[in-house]
Amino acid sequence: MDEIVRRFAQARRGAVVAPAGCGKTELIAAAVSGSDRNRALVLTHTHAGIHALRKRMQRKHVSSSLYHLETIAGWALRLVMNFPKRSGVRDNRPRTSTQWKAVYVGARRALAVPAIARVVQRSYTCTYIDEYQDCVIEQHDLILALAELLPCRIVGDPLQGIFGFGGQEIVDWGSDVQQNFDAVGELNQPWRWTNANSDLGAWTVEVRAALERGGCIDLRAGPVDWRPKVRQDQLAACRSALRNRRSTIVAIDSVAARCHAWARQLPGFTSDEEMEAKDLFDAAREFDRLTGHALAAAVIRLAKKCHTGVSQQLGTAATAFEEKRLPRIQRNTKHPETVKALTALATSGGRQGLHSALGRIDQLPGCRIFRSEVWREMRSAAKFFESGEAESLEDAAWRMRDRTRRKGKKLPRAIVSRTLLVKGMEFDHALILDASGLADKENFYVAVTRASRSLTIFSDDPVFTFGAS
Repeated sequence: MDEIVRRFAQARRGAVVAPAGCGKTELIAAAVSGSDRNRALVLTHTHAGIHALRKRMQRKHVSSSLYHLETIAGWALRLVMNFPKRSGVRDNRPRTSTQWKAVYVGARRALAVPAIARVVQRSYTCTYIDEYQDCVIEQHDLILALAELLPCRIVGDPLQGIFGFGGQEIVDWGSDVQQNFDAVGELNQPWRWTNANSDLGAWTVEVRAALERGGCIDLRAGPVDWRPKVRQDQLAACRSALRNRRSTIVAIDSVAARCHAWARQLPGFTSDEEMEAKDLFDAAREFDRLTGHALAAAVIRLAKKCHTGVSQQLGTAATAFEEKRLPRIQRNTKHPETVKALTALATSGGRQGLHSALGRIDQLPGCRIFRSEVWREMRSAAKFFESGEAESLEDAAWRMRDRTRRKGKKLPRAIVSRTLLVKGMEFDHALILDASGLADKENFYVAVTRASRSLTIFSDDPVFTFGAS
């Protein structure tokens, strides 16, 4: 690998193909650490990717002065917001794919301005792009513009390209990547499994070859625990995986709503959230619109989406607020301090007291949070809004989410998620709760390569066949 690191770090425009678990984050970290004069711009796609790269940098003792780590989306947005006239982008809260496309086009337009180009060249000495196969065409065009200014080195795997959804077109490795970047080499040693489960690592290599040629994959033949898809068995397997408290675990489903439902039934698991966090922003807009009883009722509804047991603990209060009356606090009232906080919010005439009410709900006995990211971001947004630093709760929520986008996040040790959100991440154990629901060979490959120690797969049929690459 040392030779690939050397060639990669010296390339003007270099590309390395890196299958899952074969050391792409190690490659980037090693290349960045190779020069004490670097100030590398390191870009990836997700906050999970940021966390994985930062963790690897820290493990290799790479000084933070040698790199700046950010998502492509976050870096492009910051660029256009710094130069709104030159970029032509004034919407600083992109949500839809169309709005994000405008950000990438605007960022490329800004880089064409000589003065802005010089700022970028003074700020960084080179660029590294992780998970390049997930770049949409507009991101790819932006990276090509950046590559005109700085040495640009990319890492990716065409078999893990799963971000092409919502009408977005992702890059074609043959026509878009190979024509613009020089092939430096390919990583092919499954390091992820070397000290954990070498048989599983060898199996992933065989699976990759089968997927590329369109062969059959029989899950009964190999170091995989295949089981028929029975709900109670799936729940039992997830609970069993929690027994080793040092292990990290991911349970994978292909549908977001089902992920939330699994996490609700699995103490110890948290449901992972997409960066767009639709439920967070829907709730923030609703809270901005409502006051009085309706606001208090909406807060309890959000609590029910994120916690178990809220109906049992706050059912009487919830009914009162929904009926546009204040709950009576009596000697036998459950959790009177929480009800008082909600009542104070309902009678405030605004949203002051929201943070306190959310905090009280967080302390309810008999309740368990399973969508912590939405709830914690709302609490942070409420605190930020009440400080007077945001125009609205939606504005505050966007700022909190943007902070997460830039910094990345550390996941709990046991999560329920989708391939889209955990790609590039590593867990000790993975349980695929419905492999039959994985849409294509790319999602299948991402799912089966998340675990380093054990892989349990539930499906209707143990034999899978996908078309050749």
